Amino acid sequence: MPSGVQHRAGNTIRRLFILLLTAIGVGAPAREAASISKDPAMARVRLLTSNEESWNVRYRLLRQASSSILAGYFILRNDDHGQAFLWLLMQKARAGVEVKLMLDARGSALLTLPFLGKDILQEVVAAGVEVVVFNPLLSPRFLASPVLSTHSKMLIVDGRYVVTGGRNISDNYMLNSDALAT
Repeated sequence: MPSGVQHRAGNTIRRLFILLLTAIGVGAPAREAASISKDPAMARVRLLTSNEESWNVRYRLLRQASSSILAGYFILRNDDHGQAFLWLLMQKARAGVEVKLMLDARGSALLTLPFLGKDILQEVVAAGVEVVVFNPLLSPRFLASPVLSTHSKMLIVDGRYVVTGGRNISDNYMLNSDALAT
């Protein structure tokens, strides 16, 4: 397929995506992620193309959260980025921000290792974060359909800012490729 056709197709898909987001009131301020605007004409979308930028936007939004944080991820690892993310959620919950976190049981299973005396999710819950685990391991639903997962990757802050897309919370997704090679 000629590159011009792909470019036009890409622009068409991008315009449809922006129209969809505008119709539901989701957009993005120029230097942030995505925001919900009372005026759909003001809704904007910003594409986060680098791992570092993607992490920095999430980090800034979490630090600035004042009323609510809703997060859903398939993978949240117990590594530097995962621990920083969970620490911010716990800090905000302790400060009175409503914090809800949904994780996939398979993708984030290493956060709960009770047989090793380690249950990071219990620490998160103790800090005031409402945690929901999708399709918990060894639950009737899991036993009936062990491949059932949620692959959500979404962060909504103060009902105004939205970051969604293909990055989970892990060093593997947030470090630049140069850092991963070393």
